[in-house]
Amino acid sequence: MIQEIGGKDFLNELKNDLNDLGLDYAYSFLMKGSDPIRHTAIMSQLKPLYVKKYRDLSYRYFERNDTVKRGMHEIGFMHEIRFTLFSVHLKSRYTSDKRDPLSAQWRLLEAESCRNRIIERLDHADIQHYIIAGDFNDNPNSAPMRRFYKKGKRLIGKHLIGMDRRGESWTHFYNKEKVYSMVDGFVLSLSLIPLVPSGFASIMDGADFYQGSDHRLVYFDLSRSK
Repeated sequence: MIQEIGGKDFLNELKNDLNDLGLDYAYSFLMKGSDPIRHTAIMSQLKPLYVKKYRDLSYRYFERNDTVKRGMHEIGFMHEIRFTLFSVHLKSRYTSDKRDPLSAQWRLLEAESCRNRIIERLDHADIQHYIIAGDFNDNPNSAPMRRFYKKGKRLIGKHLIGMDRRGESWTHFYNKEKVYSMVDGFVLSLSLIPLVPSGFASIMDGADFYQGSDHRLVYFDLSRSK
């Protein structure tokens, strides 16, 4: 999953660069929301069963109707078990409206809109195993993140904590204010939690991570139970 990229040409360039390094991602999908510049994408070595793109995730923000800026990807896979990936990228913490410091309300509304569509899909398609992943631009205990854990009495998923080799969990470094935070990661269906061997996601902690991004790569392994 790529949480911020330009158009198709940039995605193809990245695929070619990775292929030169011996990493062949045969399948790639670009998600264009209402943001004309920044998009998300998914690359996979597995052939998906299906791909859905949502650009109609709407909400009311002060006096205007709006849609989730980056949209949302839904991709289904079959590899020993059938599972579904929902890819989201919520509004940044940049204050776009002085009535909404750090865009907290904006981000919350985007989270609710994505969450509601995910629940619709879980029920309509009887999806049992799923991953909600992306750059949530907020901490694991924030109101936007809690929207992906439950709705009312309904449990949706559990946040998979990430750690690097030093036991640190930050995924983003804001150099201007020298702030480290955990904003990227995964919410897993309760059925998938037992299939994560370590019980944690892994965060890459190479010394050169900041050359390409102010975010660190996060990943986890799934191991089918015997």
